[in-house]
Amino acid sequence: MGIVYDRDEQMEGWLGSDFAGDKMTPMSTFGFTFILHGGAISWRSRQQRLVATPTAAAKYVAAAEGFKDRLWLRRLLNDLGEYAGPVTLHEDNQVCIAMATNEGMSPRTKHVDVCYHLIRDCVEKQQVVLAHVPTAEQLADGFTKALPRDAFTRFREGLGVKVVRRADS
Repeated sequence: MGIVYDRDEQMEGWLGSDFAGDKMTPMSTFGFTFILHGGAISWRSRQQRLVATPTAAAKYVAAAEGFKDRLWLRRLLNDLGEYAGPVTLHEDNQVCIAMATNEGMSPRTKHVDVCYHLIRDCVEKQQVVLAHVPTAEQLADGFTKALPRDAFTRFREGLGVKVVRRADS
């Protein structure tokens, strides 16, 4: 199996986070992937560096971490002559989207480090569009939790992973 790039599509990102999923610490795990031409070009899964409460804050941190990777990808794609305009980031938490668009900020979100507010600045500059996606369709969940077989198959296919036939076989 391998990643197959077979469609002419714009880059899109998928962002996800569990909430305090680590059984040993109160930390959350975030994951993201960026898809271009039907296949994954970048992905990561990692434990967050801060304890985030509530769930929306954990998702917001995941969005900011994913967007940092998007900035690097933008420079790379520009160097390669690929389109590197605004990208749609798929997020399944409405409160996280509201926080990033300044519609959901409150004194309860002050604990989120300033470095994670980069995403809000980039939304304002129209460098990124946050789009809500139902949880059942969240591609990034495969980076943050164990999935049942059918969900794992959708995850793998969403990354562009397909059976690859060798030319000499």
